[in-house]
Amino acid sequence: AAASTSLNDISGRLNEDHFEDAIALLAKAETIYVLAKRRSYPVASYIAYALGKLKIRNQLIESAAGLNAEMIGFASPRDAVIAISFSPYAPATIEEARVISEQGVPIVAITDSSFSPLAQ
Repeated sequence: AAASTSLNDISGRLNEDHFEDAIALLAKAETIYVLAKRRSYPVASYIAYALGKLKIRNQLIESAAGLNAEMIGFASPRDAVIAISFSPYAPATIEEARVISEQGVPIVAITDSSFSPLAQ
C-alpha cells in the first residue's frame, strides 16, 4: 500500500512535458551515462542494469579505481546523463554533473525538488 501511495504521489508531481522531453533526449543519446552517489547510488545501479537488459548502451559513472573523471571525460554532446540525487545532495554528484554539463552533455535530473542543485 505504501509503494502504491508513493507512486501516486510521484505521478501527481511529475511534469508531463518535462518527462516527454527527457524521454526524447535519452532516446537519441548514443550512450547514457548514469550518475549518483551515496544513498542515490542503488537507484542509479538499477537504472544502468535495466538499460543494459534493454540493450541500451550505458555507463554507470562509478569506479573503485577512482576513474570517474576519465569516465566523465568520454561523455560528449551526442550522449546524455541521468543524474540522481536527493536531499541531502551528494556534493560529488553535483560537481560531476556540473563538469559534464560544461562539456555540453545534456542532463536528465532525477531529484526531489525544483530547488535541487541538479534542477538548476
